[in-house]
Amino acid sequence: MGNVGIFRYGEHLLEKILQEVRNHPEKDRVGAVVIFTGVVRGVSEEGRVRELSYEVYREMVLNVLNEIRREIVEKYGIIDLWIHHIEGRAKVGVETFFVVAISEHRREAFEAVREAVNRVKKEAPIWKKEILEDGREYWVQE
Repeated sequence: MGNVGIFRYGEHLLEKILQEVRNHPEKDRVGAVVIFTGVVRGVSEEGRVRELSYEVYREMVLNVLNEIRREIVEKYGIIDLWIHHIEGRAKVGVETFFVVAISEHRREAFEAVREAVNRVKKEAPIWKKEILEDGREYWVQE
């Protein structure tokens, strides 16, 4: 599966990531597993949301995610990090973004996940369009 990736609706990705955590070569060192899961909200400032649509610049996104991952693993000294984001449409309640960190201690895992989420939203070539129940659509700026 790999530590970074883009997935489509319907893939049960979190369980696959957790299986990799359980089978990690350094699992005996793991004292903390921190998981962030982004989910489509049903309400925004513009109104009731029907779904989100994510567009990804495929030729670039994996390089950006790998660089973010590499820098964060090094910066916080964590054991490993996974970053996966959805591409395509996702209805309210659907999981769209996963960041999972494993480390010896919780503090660096929480900090690593927080930074990874923020950096992906700023740096990754992934664009989000909100589609409202009333039919309006607009691009969301993070």
